[in-house]
Amino acid sequence: MSQILLTILVLVTLNVTCQGDRTSDVTNQLLSTYDRRFPPSADPVIYLQPHLLRVINLNNNRMSGTIEQNLFYTWNDERLVWNPEDFDGIRSFTINYNDIWTPVTDVELKYGSENRASSLVEPKASVFYEGTVYFTLHVISTVPCLPSSQEKMVQNYKCTLLYTFVNYYEQLFAEIDNYDIYDYLPNTNYHLLDTSANVTAVSYPCCPEKYYTLNMTITLTWLN
Repeated sequence: MSQILLTILVLVTLNVTCQGDRTSDVTNQLLSTYDRRFPPSADPVIYLQPHLLRVINLNNNRMSGTIEQNLFYTWNDERLVWNPEDFDGIRSFTINYNDIWTPVTDVELKYGSENRASSLVEPKASVFYEGTVYFTLHVISTVPCLPSSQEKMVQNYKCTLLYTFVNYYEQLFAEIDNYDIYDYLPNTNYHLLDTSANVTAVSYPCCPEKYYTLNMTITLTWLN
């Protein structure tokens, strides 16, 4: 999945560079009547895939680790559809995430993780002419990493990342079953043994929305 998204982002960059000023014509037309407060439909289908990039460090004294990752979101927004033939063949563009509706809120970016997390860059969204939106949230998180092995000669640690979301959309996490580690950068001090990712949902009598938790674990072993 990460290779496909990387190709998409490259194509978007090349397209915007070549088409120049016509991109602003597309965005001006689409956003002139666009209201980012509302989702594209009553029940939008949103896909989310966690993508592990690297383990920056592992502190066995504090039993914590610093993890870098991307969260890839994909959905369709019928309000962001245009005909490329009307704009010199422009088929895609990038835009600030806060100019359109996204399933990630400002509160979520700052406080949504139960671990300490920070966004590295201002998130951008890539929009394609048929209304498909790709959104990447790039974060570094400091998370608990606890011993998971009882053997004396083996030092295994399990790092747990928890992201909580309040969500009205049933299918937000429909496709998550594991981490994407295609572009994972190995560390010379520890080896990646295993990963897992899943979602749990809780409903309360008081509220119509569901409270989702994205649970991700990374198991590491020391190499020295």
